[in-house]
Amino acid sequence: MGSFSIFNWLSVLILVLVPLSLGALILVLARRSSRAGGTTGQRLAERTGKLPVEARLQALADLKAKGLISDEEHAAQRAAILREV
Repeated sequence: MGSFSIFNWLSVLILVLVPLSLGALILVLARRSSRAGGTTGQRLAERTGKLPVEARLQALADLKAKGLISDEEHAAQRAAILREV
């Protein structure tokens, strides 16, 4: 009566090893997806060779704020980006 039967061992295996295996599988899948990660905009940029419109407009505004382009250049480039939408 004091020893474990095969049924007891199978129960332990099912209750302990199955959740641990599932946890390990979830961890591996999460790490794999984070490596392939990046934002949606970054993945789009990699596929198409272009940044999303919002990022391009922000980069253009940054150039203007730093004084690297004139107001006319900013307006022309902004119009060109918005025409593509």
